[in-house]
Amino acid sequence: MDSKCKEIQLLLMDIHYGECKMSEETAGHLAECPDCQACWQEMQEMKEILAPLDFEPELKHADIDHALLRAEKKETVFELLQFAVVSLAYLVLMFVVFRMMKPHYYLYYQGFLYLTLPLFSLPLILRRIRKGDSHG
Repeated sequence: MDSKCKEIQLLLMDIHYGECKMSEETAGHLAECPDCQACWQEMQEMKEILAPLDFEPELKHADIDHALLRAEKKETVFELLQFAVVSLAYLVLMFVVFRMMKPHYYLYYQGFLYLTLPLFSLPLILRRIRKGDSHG
């Protein structure tokens, strides 16, 4: 088998799998070369043997949608729980600090709350934004 036959047989594989069309040069060589004819014949026989196995599996879209919905609900519950824990921790911290503070520092404490609360919730907000970007 020469290098031309090797090249043609590689082309025949591409033709067999539908990646390209058979050119006149390839068809001419195939008509003259018994090695390439045998290779092409084997590919055609293999295609016939494997044809019954070539099918698309049946997809049950309702089951897939149901599984995705359940996963989304679990994720939503987890996010809600995470938010509740962060909020509760912040409220406890606020109560403890408030009880220890002198009355004339209340204004400073209120300013501190307004400035730091967004920072505490920033990781939750960023996660929600990333989740929104990945879904749409």
